[in-house]
Amino acid sequence: VCQLLDGIALKFGRFQRITSKLLQELFKSIYLDPNAEEAVPYFIKYQRTLQEYLELEARTKLLQNNLGVETYRSEARWRYCKRAMYKMLHMGVDQAFVTWKLVVYEERVRRQKMLQVISRWNQIQHVRIFHAWRQASAKQRQEEVVRKAEESVASVSAMQETHDSMKRELDKLRADTGPVMRELAELRKENREMKDE
Repeated sequence: VCQLLDGIALKFGRFQRITSKLLQELFKSIYLDPNAEEAVPYFIKYQRTLQEYLELEARTKLLQNNLGVETYRSEARWRYCKRAMYKMLHMGVDQAFVTWKLVVYEERVRRQKMLQVISRWNQIQHVRIFHAWRQASAKQRQEEVVRKAEESVASVSAMQETHDSMKRELDKLRADTGPVMRELAELRKENREMKDE
C-alpha cells in the first residue's frame, strides 16, 4: 500500500510535495521509525511489544520476588550485624572496664609500694639522723671529758709546781733555820747546865 501511494505521489508532479508530506505522515502513523531499514508497522510492533511487556512483567515480578528475598536477607544480615556490633560494643565496654580495674589496681599497688619505700627511706633517714646525733653527742661528751682531763692535768701540773715551789721554800726555810735551831739547842743546853749548878 505504501509503495502504491509512493508511486501515485510520483505521478502527481506539482502535488508531489503535498503527497510526499501525506506519505511521510502516513508512514509516521504506521511505522515506529519509517527511515529505519527494517521498519515494522505499529500493529506488528504492538504484538511484539505486548509479548515483550508480558515477558518484562514476568521478569519484573521475578526480580521483585528476588528483591523481596534479598531485602529480607539483607535485613536479616543487618539485624545480625547490629546484634554483633552491640555485643562487640558491650564486650568492648566490659573489656575496657576490666582493663580500667586492672590499671587502677596496679596503680594502687604501685603507690602502696612507693609509700612503703618512702616510709622505709624515712625510717632509714631517722635512724641515720639518730645515729649521727648519738655520734655527735658521744663526740661532744668525749671532747668535754678530754677538755676536763686536760684542765685537770693542767691543774695537777700547776699544783705540782706549787708543791715543788713550796717544798723548795720549806727546804730554804729549813736551811735558814738550821743555825738558829742549833743555837737554840745550845742555849737550851746551857740553860739546863745553869739550872743544874
